[in-house]
Amino acid sequence: MYCREFVVLYTHQKTKKAKTWHDGILKISSSGTIIKCNDCCYYDLESDRYLITVEEEKAPKNDQAACPHQKEAPKLGTISKRPAIPTRCHLPVGLKRKYTVCTDFNNDFVANLLVSELSFPRAQVLQGTMVPKRQVTIPVTFLSPAHYRQVFTAALTEHLNILLYELSLKLHRVLSNVDLTQYSSEKSGGADIKQSFIPLCQHQQPAKLVMVKKEGPNKGRLFYTCDASKSDQCKFFKWLDNVKPIDSKQETGPQSKLMLADAKSISAFIRSQHIHFYGECQLHVRRTFNFHNRKFCRGKLKELRNDEDLENTCQPKLYLRLSRKENSSVYSRDDLWIVSKTLAFDPLDTFIACSVFFGPSSANEVEILPLKGYSPSNWPSDMIVHALFVGNASTEFTSLRNLQEHVNPASLPLMPYLLKMSYTGEEAVNRSARGRFNSPALKRPMPQTRLLCPETTLVMAMEMMHVFHLNPDQAAALRQIAIMMASSKSPQESVLPITVIHGVYGAGKSYLLAVVVLFLSQLFEESECVEGPRQVPWKLLISSSTNVAVDRVLLGLLNLGFDRFIRVGSIRKIAKPILPYSLHAGSDNEELRELQALLKEDLTPVEKVHVRKSIEQHKLGRNKAMLREVRVVGVTCAACPFQCLNNLSFPMVVLDECSQMTEPSSLLPIARFGCEKLILVGDPKQLQPTIQGSDSAHEAGLEQTLFDRMCLMGHTPILLRTQYRCHPSISAITNELFYDGLLMDGVSASDRTPLLDWLPTLCFYSVKGREQVERDSSFHNSEEAAFTVKLIQSLIASGIEGSMIGVITLYKSQMHKLCALLNNSADCEPAEMKAIQVSTVDAFQGAEKEIIVLSCVRTHQVGFIDSEKRMNVALTRGKRHLQIVGNLNCLRSNKLWERVIHHCEVKENGLKHAYQCEQELDMILKSYGDKRIDEKTRRGQKKLKSRSKSREHIEVSILLWILVFVLMN
Repeated sequence: MYCREFVVLYTHQKTKKAKTWHDGILKISSSGTIIKCNDCCYYDLESDRYLITVEEEKAPKNDQAACPHQKEAPKLGTISKRPAIPTRCHLPVGLKRKYTVCTDFNNDFVANLLVSELSFPRAQVLQGTMVPKRQVTIPVTFLSPAHYRQVFTAALTEHLNILLYELSLKLHRVLSNVDLTQYSSEKSGGADIKQSFIPLCQHQQPAKLVMVKKEGPNKGRLFYTCDASKSDQCKFFKWLDNVKPIDSKQETGPQSKLMLADAKSISAFIRSQHIHFYGECQLHVRRTFNFHNRKFCRGKLKELRNDEDLENTCQPKLYLRLSRKENSSVYSRDDLWIVSKTLAFDPLDTFIACSVFFGPSSANEVEILPLKGYSPSNWPSDMIVHALFVGNASTEFTSLRNLQEHVNPASLPLMPYLLKMSYTGEEAVNRSARGRFNSPALKRPMPQTRLLCPETTLVMAMEMMHVFHLNPDQAAALRQIAIMMASSKSPQESVLPITVIHGVYGAGKSYLLAVVVLFLSQLFEESECVEGPRQVPWKLLISSSTNVAVDRVLLGLLNLGFDRFIRVGSIRKIAKPILPYSLHAGSDNEELRELQALLKEDLTPVEKVHVRKSIEQHKLGRNKAMLREVRVVGVTCAACPFQCLNNLSFPMVVLDECSQMTEPSSLLPIARFGCEKLILVGDPKQLQPTIQGSDSAHEAGLEQTLFDRMCLMGHTPILLRTQYRCHPSISAITNELFYDGLLMDGVSASDRTPLLDWLPTLCFYSVKGREQVERDSSFHNSEEAAFTVKLIQSLIASGIEGSMIGVITLYKSQMHKLCALLNNSADCEPAEMKAIQVSTVDAFQGAEKEIIVLSCVRTHQVGFIDSEKRMNVALTRGKRHLQIVGNLNCLRSNKLWERVIHHCEVKENGLKHAYQCEQELDMILKSYGDKRIDEKTRRGQKKLKSRSKSREHIEVSILLWILVFVLMN
């Protein structure tokens, strides 16, 4: 019997992002496998529990005796020598390391699917070109499931390729403005050349290139400074623009290129152009033991009997050791990386990869999976490479996996109805009878619903309408769902299994869905009592693209007294009242530790009660057991691949805010869980999904949602027309501009009375500011920001709570400026200023506040602020007050904004100029400031009085003690 030993780091926290690692010894012998740990006793190896990182192999005392059947290691491609595992310093016991095992990542799928699609174009291809737009068109109907998968796969891959194209174009434009010949010469042996144009600091040492990060006019500008440590740094400073090469042969003038000779300067310069560049990284090729693909029993290692078997379990993996590391929040799983041997990033010397785990390790290493362009023989271990961080592609990869694995008629009963308006098993048979080939999967009839008859179902729906006081539109939606769920007497009377609900802002969509869930739960129970148990039990999945939307429906259920549900997701993203009913992706110990850490944070007493109840539930393990028992589960689309949901089916799926998510994202809950009946809820008049990094050349791109396509296909959406949020004066604007007068107000002006006498319900403040563009092409307006902050300060000074105020701006740069001004404001209480929500239109969708202040920013051109959907969201967030701040002349030149301004100016005090009302605001702030000073003075006087009283008490007590002492003597 022989034995091999390895120095390892191991952890059982497989799914946790920040892990605690331990040192250990891994012993592998012909008779079994044991992990010997430095800080605990022996453990039997279980591949489903531990994650092990091999650091190095311990050399045996007698090589011949230790391994009698030693053979040459298998080759990695054409590499003749097995890559050595580099020795690293051990991490201290208990040190948290950014390294996570990916338990549900299908490596073979991504590699096979994208091997020929993704490409990083060369410089010659990019000359004189612009970033292309997406051309793939999403048709309204599809010919077959294969056609469906093909179209969406092409659309997602095209989007990724445009991201790569844009990055390549940006990189080569930057490289065309610099001279890197000296860097190449230095790599070839001319190391003395670079000293001629890198300035020397006062220590006579080459200076380092640094980028200005502080906000201001010089942000992003490069300068040279001393490269010594902070304590030894001299005061050397020189802008990069002012550095000229000493070589007289170097060209001068406006066309001369900037000369860069060292890797640090090149990296700093490229990063200053907003490119995530990592110069001179190391690419390591290592062999790891594939324990996860073998079956083990406690104390024994089956199948692993000799050294040859041991070598066959080794798999080569790639690790990119980064030259620097950003904040851990920058990295995630499925990040796209471009790795190249040269700075030119020529395709012959470049490959595309994605990250396997959630972030770099403590040694700055990222495990990557090659997707395109990698050949083992061309990439030996420990070579120096350059890398580009493209961004996260988790959404795209997850959608691509879902398309291949779950989108087919065999596992998705709803598939035929996603292809076209109506499709039945009889139609498939008829087509086959005509001699045309049909897949056997298409002939499979829809599963028998085995629900109650339409009459009984409608009676139950009518009772719900009466009990929960649904308005006519909500009642019509529930009636349509009841008809959809009722079993048909004949195939000719079958109803389409998809219901589309168009709910305008504030129309009570979440309340309606809560009632729908109660109705369906009762229907499922009654059906099982009458018809008996179903082969696939009726279960309902509530899903959306955001945690807020899912929690809003579940909170509505709690308010109605229903708590038989489970919420699956991340602890910190779930609403606190929902936590006792939640289940998470990590292990039980991880969940418990995270909940206990949450309890130590700044929470309200009520929130702490919810967290403590959640801790109790997790200790008892009730929620995990209930997941397969309850009929209702809430989860976001992104959390659908969680392992705890494996082997579950949800014949009924409700998609809230469906008009805000791409169709591939909508398919995650629909396809993974075998959906039979589908309810789509959304408002296509508001923001569509945002596709970051690429634009479509037409309207039928990825921005076309499943909600949109179903409507185009012929489904008639049920319109919820009554809004219960905005003051009628505010809703009148959007009713005229976007909803063709169909809206109805569920609240009156008396229900939305003003919070302050001096604050109009609807007002436009004209500010004569000047727009400024940032390096990232975002705009800000300093004058407008200053007036907006003064208006907010006046609201706080008048007694309005910060949590009642929302500030919406149309540009990120203006948002950052407003946040900075509010945080630095000394005129109001910091706690109140922090409670104010400041965000862009896109981030504010779905939220509402009593008072909304809208900052328009632009002064020359309107830009995208005239987007109807974006305007609709911005104008419909305020319940009682909408205050618009902008440039009157600029916005009046736009037809859409002209109508908005007209609505304002016909109201009393609806149109004001900033200079006219600033005096009133100043008086409010002055009065508030005087009150604060008086309060501070009174508090100071109270403290002095209390101190003087305490002194008097002390003096009296001292005198009494003296008197007692005298009397006793």
